[in-house]
Amino acid sequence: MIDVLLSNGLLGIVIGAVLAGTIGIFTDWRNRVHKRKTITKAFNADMCAISEIIRRRNYIAELRNHAIAEKHISFQAKQDYFDVYNNLISEIGLLREDMIGDVINFYKYGKSALEDIEFHLSPTSEFYKEAYIGLAEIFEQMCSISVSFSKKCENYCK
Repeated sequence: MIDVLLSNGLLGIVIGAVLAGTIGIFTDWRNRVHKRKTITKAFNADMCAISEIIRRRNYIAELRNHAIAEKHISFQAKQDYFDVYNNLISEIGLLREDMIGDVINFYKYGKSALEDIEFHLSPTSEFYKEAYIGLAEIFEQMCSISVSFSKKCENYCK
């Protein structure tokens, strides 16, 4: 009888340990999925907002028009529009593989655009017409990446 109680008790301990381990693994997996979706949504919201700023401020058309008319544009980028990227870049490995490149490219283009604004768009630059066209193309590419990422996010984050 004692052997049966000991073996039943031991069996209960083993079953309890397996059950606790399984619940722990499931909880960790569920937390990772939630974090992945949250980070994906944050990048998507930020990329969409930046693209919408580009559209609403009509940057692409204005840059092209000024290049054709050979007129200088005077503007500065004072706001850090990449705070979401800067805060979440360490978590980028949590994104799906097909989304990581979109995030990296979007923000690289954006940071490149800021450098172009500071360097090439000054009235003293002799390459401003080419810079305006290049900057318009960068903005177009950013908007295109944002749309693509948003579609992936919509399918993934349901």
